[in-house]
Amino acid sequence: MEDKKDICEVRVIGTVSKKFELRKSKGGVSWIGFSIKSDINGYKNYNSFTSYKDVAEDFSKKVKEGDRIAVFANCRSGQNSKTNNWEESLSAYKYEIISSSSTDTQQENSSPTPSPKANAVPESADDLPF
Repeated sequence: MEDKKDICEVRVIGTVSKKFELRKSKGGVSWIGFSIKSDINGYKNYNSFTSYKDVAEDFSKKVKEGDRIAVFANCRSGQNSKTNNWEESLSAYKYEIISSSSTDTQQENSSPTPSPKANAVPESADDLPF
């Protein structure tokens, strides 16, 4: 991509959805690509991230497929010089492990869905506290 521009910062919480592998570029820079699955309003959402250098090396040692993590990334946009298409990329610069797949899988898969109480919503304007 040419003319990359940082658009915004992205924070995603989800589960590492597939195996990943630490790689090295021809210039010797460590990098890793990984995907996070999040459930938003009952819909599965997958986001792909790339991380470089120390963050990539640390990620490959500590994170496993199935771990629930929080990822902090920069979103960049740019026009591909070969295809002329606009593309976005998510570059992760920090992560936190929320729960490990080896210890908290049962808890993660059974997260409760909140349900409103019967009298939580006022029936008329007279029932409002203000």
